[in-house]
Amino acid sequence: MQHINKLIYWLQKENYKSFYLALMRVLLSIFLLKEIILKQSAWSLLYSNNSLLQFNTHSAFVVLGVDITTLKNYYLYIIFTYIFSLLLFLFGIGKNLIVAFVFLLLLTLQKLNNAEVNGGDILARLILFYFIFANSFQYFSYKKNIISSPTKNVISNLAAFSMMLQLCIAYYFSFYHKVCNLYWTNGSAMYYVFNTKEFIATNYNQILAQQNWFVYFTTYFTLVVELCFPFLIWFNKTRKPIMVAGLLLHLGIYFFMMLYNLQIIFLLIYGLFFTNEEWLNFCKKRFKFLKIE
Repeated sequence: MQHINKLIYWLQKENYKSFYLALMRVLLSIFLLKEIILKQSAWSLLYSNNSLLQFNTHSAFVVLGVDITTLKNYYLYIIFTYIFSLLLFLFGIGKNLIVAFVFLLLLTLQKLNNAEVNGGDILARLILFYFIFANSFQYFSYKKNIISSPTKNVISNLAAFSMMLQLCIAYYFSFYHKVCNLYWTNGSAMYYVFNTKEFIATNYNQILAQQNWFVYFTTYFTLVVELCFPFLIWFNKTRKPIMVAGLLLHLGIYFFMMLYNLQIIFLLIYGLFFTNEEWLNFCKKRFKFLKIE
């Protein structure tokens, strides 16, 4: 009981991730804006009733008694409301209420066309859900939310640590599913990945797949990173080395396999593993024009 009381007291003291939560809010909102704007030419195809593509009504709409046909008739209103809400989220206007609204709009768009949703979209939605409870408005906001309370600090800290834990869980289960596959345990998995048509992003993919040393190294390197990250990331001595390894892993996937969104969201969470002091000192030394206090 004493340990629990100490933990609660520690969580109440301050918002330990206030700076990066604010920076992450800005980066996440830009990412989501980029995603919806780049799809502009395909909005009708993806979300309207005129689409040639056929999607099954999501169970969430059935349970809530929502007519998906009606929603699709007003898809443009939903999209423009979503974009406007993201801009408010970007500048910290509306605080947590607008975050909840953005989450519901994103969820609606993803359910209108769940066939197009990938792992990066799902993880981004989950992170956005945690932001509903986080105080990400102490920096980079139209009106900074400096005044806090012990209860708000607890909720915000738990939201931030939930994102960090979510990343570790994702790595662990990715590792678990891989070691259940013979191709990963015998070291040949990357040969098939690099020769899969959907993942060939460069002219070097198939050349590299012919190099045995490269196949074995990248296969086992992936397994080691995914296994070790959830454990080593919490210790100061091993945090930076495992983050560098994770960065190399995700950059490799990004450039060689065309799995873009998931890598961006994974790496976006990395910044939460640094303290406020580390972020503030870094920015004050290199970005003096920001005048961060």
